Amino acid sequence: MVWSSSDNVVATVNQYGEVSALSPGTAIITATTINRGLTATCKVYVPNTVRISDDLSTVYVPLLKDGWSITGTQVDNNYRYDIADGATVTLDNVTIGTYEGYYHSADEDEYAGLNCLGDATIILKGTNSVTGRNRKFPGIHVPKGKTLTIRGDGSLIAKSFGNGAGIGGGERGWCGTVTIGGTVTGQISQSPYTYKP
Repeated sequence: MVWSSSDNVVATVNQYGEVSALSPGTAIITATTINRGLTATCKVYVPNTVRISDDLSTVYVPLLKDGWSITGTQVDNNYRYDIADGATVTLDNVTIGTYEGYYHSADEDEYAGLNCLGDATIILKGTNSVTGRNRKFPGIHVPKGKTLTIRGDGSLIAKSFGNGAGIGGGERGWCGTVTIGGTVTGQISQSPYTYKP
């Protein structure tokens, strides 16, 4: 069975037919059999509401939008989390990343645990941990020319499983500006090379 969405901005569908609502609008989800080409469709309507909180252990939210709060644990390496440009999101006792000791090979997907798509703010509540999904990528990626502000009364451990920074750029990539107000432990990259204090 092959699954597809007519509008991935509104809703996406994975290889198992699980639909994730992303933004207000309408999308058509189509299922097509591989051997006979038969299709079935379903119209999905996403209302104009704000998602206040999601538990990562029960739902996959690929794009974190302004005002959203996430909690829970997601250590499955098949998932990627992006923070929308200009968004302020809250991490409330979140664990994102692989189990300690897991190590990607160089040809596997190379993503940060959290990837900022532009300027972003992360508010910390409780104890949080974000780990990069590949040895070359950081726990939290901040693109060159963009600013990530981290604040709040919680804590954050950010790390890579190799040469990427905890917060900043990858093994050979430049990073933007990181402003921290709170308790953050990890490696910070300010150039194409990694500095490990």
